[in-house]
Amino acid sequence: MDTLLLGEFIKEGRKRKGLSLRGLAEAAGISPSQLSKLERGQVKLPEDRTLERLAETLNVDKFDFFALAGRVYTEKNADPTEEILQGIKEVAASLEDFRNSFDAVQEESEDFGEAIYQLLRRKMQHLSEDQAKEAALEMKSAFDLWEKRTRNARIFGRK
Repeated sequence: MDTLLLGEFIKEGRKRKGLSLRGLAEAAGISPSQLSKLERGQVKLPEDRTLERLAETLNVDKFDFFALAGRVYTEKNADPTEEILQGIKEVAASLEDFRNSFDAVQEESEDFGEAIYQLLRRKMQHLSEDQAKEAALEMKSAFDLWEKRTRNARIFGRK
């Protein structure tokens, strides 16, 4: 990695945005002395989070910015906390919605396979009738197999 080239790129980006060294440092959440060292090529291995913040603040492509620093940017470089929490909330909401929908469908139909089919038709409208029937049949077969294995495990004393 050419640390001086990265430093010059950061300095040019800062000037293009009309920011002082202190202004960019504050906006990126790093110290002015650290930014000064980066611009002068005196930091050999800046942290991924530092690079990410600078790329965001300078409004440059993270992939290109990381490449200039001799690194490959992937989403794992980013702090995943917010993204993970949002994903968990979405999955929980989807599961809750699925459970409520299944409960409602199951009340309408005494047959488990038919209940699955009805749920698939309501929730996955892109499926054709035949695709929904086939998927429901496979899900019913998988459930029956699981139920049989669970019953046999209890009979034979396995967990």
